[in-house]
Parts: sequence; C-alpha cells; structure tokens
Amino acid sequence: MSVAKQDVSLVTGGAGFLGSHVVEALATKGARVVALDDLSGGFRENVPDGVIFVEGSILDRVLLAEIFDQHRVRRVYHLAAYAAEGLSHFIRRFNYENNLIGSINLINESVNHEVECFVFTSSIAVYGRNQVPMHEDLVPSPEDPYGVAKLAVEQDLRACHEQFGLPYVIFRPHNVYGERQNIGDRYRNVIGIFMNQIMRGEPMTIFGDGAQTRAFTYAGDIAPVIAEAPFNSEAAGEVFNVGADRPYSVRELAERVAAAMGVEPNIRHLPSRNEVVDAYSSHEKVRRVFECPPETSLDVGLARMACWAREVGARTSKAFGEIEIHTGVVKFRKTVTLRGGNTIQSRRINRPGRTTTAPRPARQFIKLLPIAFLPSGHGDKSFRALVDRVFPLQGNFALFVFTARSQHWMLSLPKRFSKLHTVKMVQNSWCTVTSASATILQNR
Repeated sequence: MSVAKQDVSLVTGGAGFLGSHVVEALATKGARVVALDDLSGGFRENVPDGVIFVEGSILDRVLLAEIFDQHRVRRVYHLAAYAAEGLSHFIRRFNYENNLIGSINLINESVNHEVECFVFTSSIAVYGRNQVPMHEDLVPSPEDPYGVAKLAVEQDLRACHEQFGLPYVIFRPHNVYGERQNIGDRYRNVIGIFMNQIMRGEPMTIFGDGAQTRAFTYAGDIAPVIAEAPFNSEAAGEVFNVGADRPYSVRELAERVAAAMGVEPNIRHLPSRNEVVDAYSSHEKVRRVFECPPETSLDVGLARMACWAREVGARTSKAFGEIEIHTGVVKFRKTVTLRGGNTIQSRRINRPGRTTTAPRPARQFIKLLPIAFLPSGHGDKSFRALVDRVFPLQGNFALFVFTARSQHWMLSLPKRFSKLHTVKMVQNSWCTVTSASATILQNR
C-alpha cells in the first residue's frame, strides 16, 4: 500500500466495530484517515490516536460536503450501517434511510469529488436462501430489507461506474466478531450477545433448536484485506465474499463461547424466527486476488474476544424504540380476566422478532386471551420473581412480578391482589415485592 501523505481515506462507521479495525489497518500503513461515526453503535475510544474523528451521520448531506471539501478525500471506505437483519422487517423506513439513502449521499459526494475508489462493505444477506456455500456468481435474492438495501447500494455503485466512472470494490463479509464489538447491542452480533448475557448472569438465548449454521469471521482477518482494496488493480469493479470458511451450528457456537468465558453453557431456547437456516460462503475468489492472512480459528478468536470482553465488562443499550411495522411484533394490549370478574388492562409494548402465541388458558383461575411472550434477558434479575404462591397458575403460563423500576411489560393489579409479600425468585433466592405491579413474561 502506497499512500500520498496529503491524500485522505474517509472511513464511515470508523468508531464502530469493523470500521475501527479498518481505520487501524490504514493508520498502521501510514494513511491519513478521517473516521466518521454518529456513535449510535460505536465508541470514541475505538478510534486510534492520530486519526481525525468527526461525529456525525451519513444522513447529514451538509456535513458530508464539508468533509469532502475540507479534506482531500481520495478513498472512501463505507462501513456505516445498521446491520440488524431480523429487525429490519419492522423498521423498514429506518433501514432504508440509514443503509440506502445514507449510502447514496456518500456516493454522490464521491462522484462530485472524483474519489479514486469507493470500497463498500455489503453482506451475504444479499444472497437470501441460496445454495451453500454462497459464491459471487449466484443471483442475489435477499429476504429481508437489510439485504435489499445492501443489494441496492451494490447496484447503484455499478450504475455510477457506468455513468460517471466511479471506481469501486464490494465486499460481502459475514458474522464478524472480535474485540471492540458492541456487545450491548441486543439485536445484532450473536457472539457479542452471548458474552454479554454470560457476564450479566443470564442464559444465552437461541432462536429455535440452534441447528442454524453460520461461519464466524474474526475481524482481524478481513480488515487488512478491505483496507488494501483500492491499491489492488485486480479488485476494481469486483465483488468478493470475505470471511471464515467453516460453519458451526448456533448451538455449538454457544457451547464454545461458554468455554471461552470459563462457564458451563446455560442456554434458553426461544421460538423460531423467520431466518435463513444455513449461511456461509465460498472465498476462493478473494484468495486469488488478495494475500489473505491465515484464518484465525474460532476458539482462538473467541479467546481473544473473551479476554477483551471481561476487561470492558457487560454493557447495556437502549431497546429500539421506533418500530414501524407492528404485524408479527409483540403487541401487548390484552385483557386478563380473573375469577370474580376483575380485569387487568395493560399498556402496549412492542417487541421485535416475536410472533403472537396463544397459550392454553389456566384451569378455572385465569382467563387469558391470546398473548405474545418475551423472555427476560435484559431486566434486572434481582426483581424477576415467579408468583407461584400468590397466583397458582395452571398450564404453560408464567406470571412474573417486577418493582416499578422494571422496564418490561407492566400490569396494574386490582386492589384485591395488591398485597404481595415474599415470592419465590427464579434464581432460587427471595425478594419482597413492594409495588403492586406484575408482568406476564414468558411462555414456559
């Protein structure tokens, strides 16, 4: 890699997970780097010293124009994205604004300023339910809005090259993990989610039986390849899968993460969701064109990430609050009728990725209309209590009590049930419930 000192490489998402690794790879080679990030999922401390950091969004066209005008941006590495495939079904406008429109803003500035190369990190989500291993010659057929947005950007780059001569390289990474990952994100990055759950004393949650297969890619293996792309003439105008070769089931992954964290696997299975069952790709093409570093084994990569995760500790993030599509999302506004005609009316809370389930009513004690359930996983476990003495529920129900501090679904109990005393905790400990509030939380 040969870089003129006055030339600038702009990395969007530069304070994020993979973006910060690309920034580091460029800075190590002596490149002058501007890292742009809105810090919605990244952290300022991820940006290496000596790198120009700009806090802002690719949706801000004025800011993008200022960056291109003030710096001699010759190469663009576009890694900023909101990469939540399953959630993207329910946040369609947000998905397309951030992953498509924001990308177009960046492409426009790149064309207007005649950049030398636009490097785009797409995703194997563009393939959809294709044959495995997925290879670059397959016709893409994305199944979620995230994959649709990524494919649209790929196609726009091709159109811009034909119309304006914009040079580009596209990478399709998959299931990347490693140090600096936002382990507090509850919607993305399964390895980070597992490690965070372990550090919070919670079970690792798996959708379905865990037989889904993925190949998990260590960030340090692919960041140097992405950084090198503009300087490899054979890569111009090409699409490359990049990542690990060997697939693992999610169940096996959970066991290996537990081992890396030094604990016994504690797994909770959730209802299956609509997702691609097997997703891993071929990397023969990228190895023909680039000098790829040796692949880091999963166990070695997990050990490195676990060491880092223990240093930074468990993290939390806010639940996504702008759900746009409510069909197929937990909609909790139901009436529970207790014996004697008393009712409990709840406020509605939307939770993505859960389908509505109609549990079997309890015998002669509680009449429950169709309700969807959400396992805990983010609440303070010290307030999660199973009311097995006050409410002897039958069938596959679970009624949990929280104090007013809880941010889970809250139900106002009738006065006749307001005197709740000591109740049995899920974790085999005890607590005193001081507020008259309850939550129907989990279909057991």
